[in-house]
Amino acid sequence: MPFGLINSWRTRIKALSPKRREEMKTELGQQARQLHHIARLMIKKYEKPDYQYDKDEQQKFKAFQKHYTRSVTSYNNYRMVEEISLSNESSSCRHFLGLLAGITALIISLVWVAHIGLYMLPDPPVTRMLNEGLIFLDENVWGFFGTTLFAIFSFHLVLCVIWGNMEFGLNCICFKLHPLVPGETIMSSFLMNAMVLGVTSFSTVQFITQAFQGYAGSDSSATVLFHVSARNMTGFLYWFRNNVFIYVLLSVAFLNALRLVCCAPKKNDLEDMYASYTGKGESLEDRAAGLGVTGKHMELMEVRTDGK
Repeated sequence: MPFGLINSWRTRIKALSPKRREEMKTELGQQARQLHHIARLMIKKYEKPDYQYDKDEQQKFKAFQKHYTRSVTSYNNYRMVEEISLSNESSSCRHFLGLLAGITALIISLVWVAHIGLYMLPDPPVTRMLNEGLIFLDENVWGFFGTTLFAIFSFHLVLCVIWGNMEFGLNCICFKLHPLVPGETIMSSFLMNAMVLGVTSFSTVQFITQAFQGYAGSDSSATVLFHVSARNMTGFLYWFRNNVFIYVLLSVAFLNALRLVCCAPKKNDLEDMYASYTGKGESLEDRAAGLGVTGKHMELMEVRTDGK
């Protein structure tokens, strides 16, 4: 979750400033005037009675077609870039809050990893870490402070489970089963994912009771149920005694963090995107559709070189 939030800030759409959009509009206008002037000259030449369309004229016309097509593509790309910029001008605050949430989640995750390595895995524990810290805050700072942090650390795990279910969940290698798509999730998929989260809630609570046994107390109902009864169930005794589930949890977290760092999504810098696609003479329509803008939202020019 932390890397996902930070990557969402990294890949935020960097809109073009109004000044830059005016500059691009002026450049496209100059190109259009030059092409129009050349086209008028070509028409006058074609209308002459003694005009002959030879091989040299054919090459010149193909060159004009190429420049005309590139110019129209540039104009359409500009229209899409402008539309994306206008629709994302007011999202800077949301992106900043996402970055702040990602940094906070990263700090909490690192504290969790340290707590697992120092308290949950060693036998006996090296230190009680979070348990001692929460008890100290309750006794010396504010009576409800430790409980609040306990809720924050626990809710962080729940959010990580929800985030992981949205990214992976029931996904297979080549297709997705019951995907969660904003505004497009069908009821059966919603219920299926709710059932998955309901099943994972038991393991989440069991993990929290094991992690905060020193703070919650060894005689609490949750500790007796999840840390004593569940850990000694037939078929699970070996797995819990050797901390197999915790090692699997750390391995998955490490591999996913490595994936998000090494295979980070592309940045959505509209300036670079426009220059790259326009320089190649390619249309931005597919990339713009991925950013929520399609040609249906605006009037794009159609490339016509057949004289109609």
